[in-house]
Amino acid sequence: MQFDPLVFDQIIEEGSHQFSLKLSRLQVEQLKTFINEFIKWNAVHNLSAVNSFESLMRAHLLDSMAVISPVDGYLKKLKNLSKMKVADLGSGGGFPSVVLAILLPHISFYAIESIKKKTAFLQNIKTRLKLENYEVVGQRIEVYAKQQPNIFDATISRAFTELNNFLKYSQSLIKEDSYVFAMKSQRVEEELKGVIDEWNLIENIELKIPSFDAYRCLLVISSMRKY
Repeated sequence: MQFDPLVFDQIIEEGSHQFSLKLSRLQVEQLKTFINEFIKWNAVHNLSAVNSFESLMRAHLLDSMAVISPVDGYLKKLKNLSKMKVADLGSGGGFPSVVLAILLPHISFYAIESIKKKTAFLQNIKTRLKLENYEVVGQRIEVYAKQQPNIFDATISRAFTELNNFLKYSQSLIKEDSYVFAMKSQRVEEELKGVIDEWNLIENIELKIPSFDAYRCLLVISSMRKY
């Protein structure tokens, strides 16, 4: 897989239009560096099974860009936006956490990932892009949650684990007034049936990825538990 600058520019333009995003020149360059580095590292460290540049751009980058507006919109409903902390659980190769950190620089993102080759990549990206609002946590989620319980205003995950597991992990990390964002690539009716009563589904947002037929959605969930 090789970086294709023409395809990159075309798909970034499509995504910006589709999701009503205004990207600065710096943000576009940061996304370009991120994708370039991902391709280089993936060839050696197998960060993802993706094997074509267009699939990488549409199924991973655009998929991450698609949640920018809804995530930002919900977080703005909470207080202290300038001090907002969001944890990406099982960050993998940086989708969506790196994309979120680039496009929402006013929010602090924490990438929690226990696999060393992936945390090494994420740390490299943080350094290369000078992302001051991005922290890499190289620990298991349950270990970090014991050290830093209930400090986050939101959690997010993308194809990390089954919904109930994600909610259990999130419970020990989030504050009382907070959101859980679950990015899903299949219809979620069955998973939602198994969610225990102390969670409230606020919205199920179907995401439309340009020239990509696979189903994508973002579940916005809040906890009804009192801390």
